Amino acid sequence: MSLKEQFKTDLAIFFNDLELAELHLVANLNILCVIDNQQLVQRKANDVNGVFQGDLLFYAKADDLVTLVLAVGKPLIFDNAQYIISAISQLGGITEITLATNWGY
Repeated sequence: MSLKEQFKTDLAIFFNDLELAELHLVANLNILCVIDNQQLVQRKANDVNGVFQGDLLFYAKADDLVTLVLAVGKPLIFDNAQYIISAISQLGGITEITLATNWGY
């Protein structure tokens, strides 16, 4: 098994709705996501400048989000609530998105 195939297998475990992931409505798409409130709390606690903006942090497979235009400052509907994307990153086929309800407006 190649490394790429191993990553796909690992993603299938991580984004299994019987394990960690749950279906959420992201921009009118049903997507398996993992919400990580603990990571959000840690980032807020480690922010010495007090500028961290985030009310919800979730992970999704990058392939599931490919049709969406995702960028910091853009609005995103998550489970029928409107947020602003305050941070986004991708690594190994996983997209991490931090959402804020009020991003300095």
